[in-house]
Amino acid sequence: MGFMELKKLEVPTSSITEVKRSPMEVFEQARKEGTGVYIFNREKVAGVMVTKDQYEKLVEELEALKAEKTTISKQQLLEKLQEAVKDSLVKETKIGFENMDNILVGYGFVSRRDVDQSLTEMIQELSETGKIIYRSWKWPNLTLEIVGELDPEAQQIEKIIIKKLYFLGVE
Repeated sequence: MGFMELKKLEVPTSSITEVKRSPMEVFEQARKEGTGVYIFNREKVAGVMVTKDQYEKLVEELEALKAEKTTISKQQLLEKLQEAVKDSLVKETKIGFENMDNILVGYGFVSRRDVDQSLTEMIQELSETGKIIYRSWKWPNLTLEIVGELDPEAQQIEKIIIKKLYFLGVE
């Protein structure tokens, strides 16, 4: 059964002859049913009749949907993500490794803590390479490279001094 056949069964119908004879009766039918009336001409749908109020309601709903619809491209979403990460990390140039990891996980990056929830691998990676690499689970090719150094003044909690952020794999 096609789309039009389903629609025919769900709404009232009338004929061109009936519209010519008494258009107001068709409008009254549309008002009573709370829906449009399919108008047939030679067994094919020629159009739909709705009341003025029904038409205005449809137009209002369409305008509301258009206003709600915010089409954001993938590139725009990635730019917003980059901006949010930079705001969260770069403005605070010294940050604890655990806090940094929690922030990045919140943005869709894979946690760098090991199975025991230890940060030693991250600290070791930073010490050896001068950077820590995060991969996104939300964006398949997105990688975040955090360039920094250990904070020599940090007491008890290991902190990183963030120097630069590089987003790699962004299209």
